[in-house]
Amino acid sequence: EEDRRQLEEYEALERAVGGFHRRYRLYAGTQSRRQARGVRQAQTEFDNASRAVNEIQARLEAARLSEAQAQGEHDRAVRDLAGRRARLDTLRSDPAMGDANRLDGAARDAAARWHDVETAKAALETAAERLRRAAEETRQYQARATQAERTLAERRREAADRAEAVGVTASYLTNPLADLDSRLLPDLTAGAFDAA
Repeated sequence: EEDRRQLEEYEALERAVGGFHRRYRLYAGTQSRRQARGVRQAQTEFDNASRAVNEIQARLEAARLSEAQAQGEHDRAVRDLAGRRARLDTLRSDPAMGDANRLDGAARDAAARWHDVETAKAALETAAERLRRAAEETRQYQARATQAERTLAERRREAADRAEAVGVTASYLTNPLADLDSRLLPDLTAGAFDAA
């Protein structure tokens, strides 16, 4: 009787532990899915920040190219103006070339070149402002990308801790969301990402 009673107690204990194990397994699965949402969100933010950095980098390069072109045009206009002014001075000082019409034409030509210089200056200032704005946007997006990278690393640490707590560390560590270089995560297809 004593052995039977003890056996019944052990069987009841086994059923209770089995029930607890099933409930805890469901709970652990639910928690894992909730934690994966945080990792997915951090990855999405990182992907968006990476795309924005690439776009801003392209705009920055375009602004630099535009600035260089405007600087070249400005330099050419300044050289051309200097040459025409020298020619005008030569015409004015040469007694054989004292024709007023030529002097007037040279003055008009010099004024046109000066206008070209002013236009080139304005283009250079516009390009420099665009370059400054693009550089600032690049800094902001790089800061966002860095923050997204930190958030992703933090979420991965939290998920690893939870995986260890529920005893699935080995399978978690082979998961692309836990193991793959963050720069390669955007290359995962939507199906592969959801499966991970």
